[in-house]
Amino acid sequence: RGAGGDEEARAEEGRGAERHRQVADLQADLETLAKRTREALASARGLASEIVQRVSTAQSGPTPTCVGRKKQRKRAAGVEDRFSALIKELEVLETRLTDLRTWLHEDGNAAYALHLAIAMQYIAAVMGTPVTDLRSRSRIGNERYHVEYDGVTAPQLLQELREDTFIMWYTEGNVRLLRSHVHGLNEVLDMVLRRSASEPDSFIMRVASGEASVAECDFCEVVQGLYDEERAMRSLRKFFKLLMITNAAVHEYYFETHHLSRFVSFVRGSLYYGVFKRNRGQHRGEVTFTGLGPSIEQNLKFIQYVWNLPDKGGIRHFYRSGISNVRHSVAFAISDTVKARFISSKNVGVLPAKFGVPSARSKAVPQRALVLHFHGGGFVSMSAAAHENYTRRWTKQCGVPVISVDYSLSPDAKFPTAVDEAFEAFRWCREVAGKVYGTDRVIVAGDSAGGTLGAAVIIKCILEGYPGPDGALLAYPAVDIRRAFSPSILWSLNDKLLPYTFLLSCLSAYLGTTDPESMLKSSLSRRLRLALFPKRLLPYRWVLALVSPSSLIRKSVFLLIIAIECL
Repeated sequence: RGAGGDEEARAEEGRGAERHRQVADLQADLETLAKRTREALASARGLASEIVQRVSTAQSGPTPTCVGRKKQRKRAAGVEDRFSALIKELEVLETRLTDLRTWLHEDGNAAYALHLAIAMQYIAAVMGTPVTDLRSRSRIGNERYHVEYDGVTAPQLLQELREDTFIMWYTEGNVRLLRSHVHGLNEVLDMVLRRSASEPDSFIMRVASGEASVAECDFCEVVQGLYDEERAMRSLRKFFKLLMITNAAVHEYYFETHHLSRFVSFVRGSLYYGVFKRNRGQHRGEVTFTGLGPSIEQNLKFIQYVWNLPDKGGIRHFYRSGISNVRHSVAFAISDTVKARFISSKNVGVLPAKFGVPSARSKAVPQRALVLHFHGGGFVSMSAAAHENYTRRWTKQCGVPVISVDYSLSPDAKFPTAVDEAFEAFRWCREVAGKVYGTDRVIVAGDSAGGTLGAAVIIKCILEGYPGPDGALLAYPAVDIRRAFSPSILWSLNDKLLPYTFLLSCLSAYLGTTDPESMLKSSLSRRLRLALFPKRLLPYRWVLALVSPSSLIRKSVFLLIIAIECL
């Protein structure tokens, strides 16, 4: 027994020595990255002064036209503002990298070594430092983790700006994009410093470090052969490319006020970005989606404008001409504050607008179930009509009516307005529409923000003891909005469609705050998350099934049919 105790003590001593070496390697890497940040900071400060001087010289010298001088002055002012924001973020990053060296020595903080090591690899990529140079990489054993960063690096950007003779139209966008990425890095380090991170031995951390795969998860059903992953990724890349070019073209005319100027700007932007400069168009489109800039409100207004295009004028008629025809697609009011759209491919006898007429209610045709749908759009945009490309297919292929709710949008209506309206719509389906159509089955469905509202409806049912829905199809809902470190947050910093910083902009508009503690109060508790998503229902397999855009609608219809027939 004594020999066994000595062996265990020696093993513990060895583990302690290894943790000490890990901390020493992390501290060395922190100093390396802090040094690179200081270099980038000094370069940014010097370059900002050079650009201002360069513009002053250009203004005093011969310039082709007054328009040229005006554009240079406008660009100079914009670039100067962006540089100020970038310099502030770099200063914060340098301070946090320095503070983390002392923080690691405190009791219990060494347990977050893996979180910090993964974060530093991404920081190294943004700062143009070879990730293989990090000492902690091999020591902590996460050498199989691959940093997927294809954005502009700090040294690359600053060098390009120094070589440019004039301030080009894309200069401000480049600085803004880099500032957004650095801000995301500061957010991640802040999560680690606050110990707001997943447990060191959690499954997602082991997946990120290459020590485990998703297929090894005991609550994850991986359905092989459901889709061709390579083909799906090619399809997604084409979609993102087209979307970014469209964003760039729309951005060209967004700030124009005259109709003719808008038309000319859009045609010019479409030809320039879509035909001649596709790579530049993709980059320009990515910049337009970068959130948390100096003016969050202005950025949100542009995103609202882009995402609401399917509801605007001629675009709306063109969009609706390509979707399936149904028997009924009418807007109606559930109450004075809650609006919705009733969609059905079959005769239902009576529409919701006539529910108050007894003679009309008697003509109602019984239905198997009702689908209550909440649309996506980051809580800030889109509508029920804009999502009819798939809700109409749902009603045709499932044979049941779909009630799609037009809840109030942020930032005009903040949390919990949308949640209260969603719950009111659900109760209306149970207590009014269900009785009229002779069914007690209500299926809740939604994507993104709509999926979050669907989850919120279930939570309110649990808390208030109200009968919950008979099924739920929640596509990528935000069921946990705590700002806690995870590898997926790092990956989303470089996301082309919905970067992490832009998602924070949507959340801040929805919740009315960017404070982590305030957001935490609005998030789901662990008990309720487990009540919502027990291990057998955790929607990994749904995510796998819905990856391919070409079959997204078909598979969502399949899942709805299962819910209607089997639950």
